[in-house]
Amino acid sequence: MLESELPVFVPLLEQAGVTSFHVTLANHSELSDTIPPRNHPEFGGEGCFLKFCDQVRALTKLPICGVGGLTDPDFVEEQLRSGRIDCAAMSRQLTADPDWPRKIQEGRVKEIHRCVRCNKECLGGMMAHRGVHCIYERKEIT
Repeated sequence: MLESELPVFVPLLEQAGVTSFHVTLANHSELSDTIPPRNHPEFGGEGCFLKFCDQVRALTKLPICGVGGLTDPDFVEEQLRSGRIDCAAMSRQLTADPDWPRKIQEGRVKEIHRCVRCNKECLGGMMAHRGVHCIYERKEIT
């Protein structure tokens, strides 16, 4: 839906029984806008889609899941603590380091492999039908 349609559709979705919102951006003409690399002109920063969560938050009290370049544990924690989001989705970050949550819990934050959002093996691997991988993987990718 378009941003301008949020005030119409968010209440309708609530009335229909939706229990939470996973807020993201999708542009079916440019995949780089949907899964933006770090050098994307508009969506290159940490939490690049959270501004859309703010718009949905203004319309609902339901839980909101944020997504978009979330890699920094302190940044994610602040978004959760402030109530901006209720949960965080991190596909590429968890592909880069599946142990991200455990390392945070164990105080090993400096050991985290942070997603550099290059899209080479995650998006690139998917598009080339090689599966979703990460440049940090130690195994041979063929």
